Amino acid sequence: MLITESMNPVSGSDAIVVSIICCTYNHENYIRDCLEGFVSQRTGFGFEVLIHDDASTDGTAGIIREYESRYPEIIRPVYQQTNQYSKGVDIFFDVVLPLAKGKYIAICEGDDYWTDPLKLRKQVDFLESHPDCGMVFGKVRKYIQSKKQFGTLFGSPVESVERLLQTNTIPTPTVLCRKDFILKYKTEIGQQQWLLGDYPLWIFIALHSEIAFMDEVLSVYRVLEESACHSKDYFKMKSFIRSMYDMKKFFIDKYALGNLESIEEDMNNALMSYAILLNAKDEAVQIYHERRSFSFRSFLKYVLCKMSLASLYKFYLRRISD
Repeated sequence: MLITESMNPVSGSDAIVVSIICCTYNHENYIRDCLEGFVSQRTGFGFEVLIHDDASTDGTAGIIREYESRYPEIIRPVYQQTNQYSKGVDIFFDVVLPLAKGKYIAICEGDDYWTDPLKLRKQVDFLESHPDCGMVFGKVRKYIQSKKQFGTLFGSPVESVERLLQTNTIPTPTVLCRKDFILKYKTEIGQQQWLLGDYPLWIFIALHSEIAFMDEVLSVYRVLEESACHSKDYFKMKSFIRSMYDMKKFFIDKYALGNLESIEEDMNNALMSYAILLNAKDEAVQIYHERRSFSFRSFLKYVLCKMSLASLYKFYLRRISD
């Protein structure tokens, strides 16, 4: 691991209050927007950007170096020479978090970006005046990269831990949370082999504190055709969905939360929806026949939210032709 000299903390009256953690890989086309969102923050307090480049093979590292030279008091990069994710390294917890100097942690991946220059200021002010609150978040506007157009807003209040366990309504680029809760999560939950890192952290914080919602658009979330949670490969999506189920089952068992049958039904509905959407015919038919913890009414409702009627009709025609 190569750590640049600019990673020395800011001292004196500019002592770091917020550490922004940004993980990036081959985000050459997006990273400049992301970094501009960071350096444009108007805070009145010190903050740092811990940006981890996981041995990108495009021009991502070069753009980071440009911003590092322009903002040495803010940008603190970690440049990897070999890809750590492929080795199974937990980049967030084992590499970047130990470097964080701030009382608060903000997270923004390299393909997303902040749009409100007062994001950090407003959120720090809120948490400072609400010590019972462990995290605050807001809304994102989705940007559909393949269509090059903005989509819907996402983000809504957390009504209860059980509801959050059912559906994640917290967009990661808008979050500011207390570092103490993240450290507690690492101790209490440990390192799991889940394919999603932020969602279980939100559930954990909700179990131990209040979570506040700001009804404001703070960021843009870029929807890519291929990412950790979006893919045109059904089997990648299947692995992601089953990993999410395993995570939810873990919390249900450990903290006596929620309804496991309902979570399993949601998983099967999601698997069926993506099997139809991604034309995995054999998988869809298998799920249809097994129908363990599977409600056709709830599946239909789920599918209609995710895909077009035309796609569903095409699947139906293939099904009755067998």
